[in-house]
Amino acid sequence: FTSTTILCPAHGNVFNHADVDDFIESDVIPTKGEVHLYTSHGDPQQTDPSKVKATMFVKHEMSSLTLGPVLNKLGSRFSPIKKSNSCIFTWEEDMWNIKGRFEDAIQDDDDVSWVKENNKYIIRILAQTDTGQMAVPPPVSSKITASSATKASTSGAKSKKDELIELLKIDRDILESTDRGLRAAYQKYCAFLHAETTLREKLDDNSW
Repeated sequence: FTSTTILCPAHGNVFNHADVDDFIESDVIPTKGEVHLYTSHGDPQQTDPSKVKATMFVKHEMSSLTLGPVLNKLGSRFSPIKKSNSCIFTWEEDMWNIKGRFEDAIQDDDDVSWVKENNKYIIRILAQTDTGQMAVPPPVSSKITASSATKASTSGAKSKKDELIELLKIDRDILESTDRGLRAAYQKYCAFLHAETTLREKLDDNSW
């Protein structure tokens, strides 16, 4: 990236009409910036905006300094992120910052920054889509513990927990892993998103 200038709610950095005189000399008065949308089916940190082309972009008024209005426009132009209630991230300090599900991110309406690059003002947003079909990393350990093997061989009545695991298609090895590392935590996070999406689908088709 080239050197950047950030427009954010901090004092002195917010673009407003009082700043117009500063732009007259260069005959440039920005009113709209570009919102670049990236999509991912896996670890968002693997999507590097300097190396990956955005899925799409929309023009948006630079008077918007919070995330809610920006997401509302994106959702109206690219409905999959709205319909699937995608997990939203914003590009800040060279990494993706999680904002939560689409609907939650709109409600929270966090501040966003317009970054100047090559004479354009840009906001970068990533949507983690299709979590129900997302490729979850393989379990940390492929070994089956004695307890899980015993459970698998038990032919008695299923517990409520077992029924939920089966209905929501949760990977038991990931769920019962005792690994506390970052990779294992991300696997559990992906499994949670998968289960949440499965539940929503079942509620929508009245099969729950």
